[in-house]
Amino acid sequence: MYNLDFVSLVVLWIAVWSFLALIMMGIDKASAKLRRTRISERTFGVVSLLGGFPGVLLGGILFHHKTSKPRFWIPVIVALLLWGALLVIINFHLI
Repeated sequence: MYNLDFVSLVVLWIAVWSFLALIMMGIDKASAKLRRTRISERTFGVVSLLGGFPGVLLGGILFHHKTSKPRFWIPVIVALLLWGALLVIINFHLI
């Protein structure tokens, strides 16, 4: 059986990156409204892959940000699938 601490660490990792991603989405939305320097879509993709995909998804919904750009969401969805697969593998003790 897996050590609960490992699962907790994975969940904490995702939570921290998600919080940062949510803040980044809010900052980027405010920057867009003020016509200031923006956070790159590549940065959001990297943050999503690092575990921040829930924050990016939530930020998109809360701030109505990037919702009309399907290309933006591809790495976010890929990250969701990869992290979901990892959690399933951990849950069923496949690694």
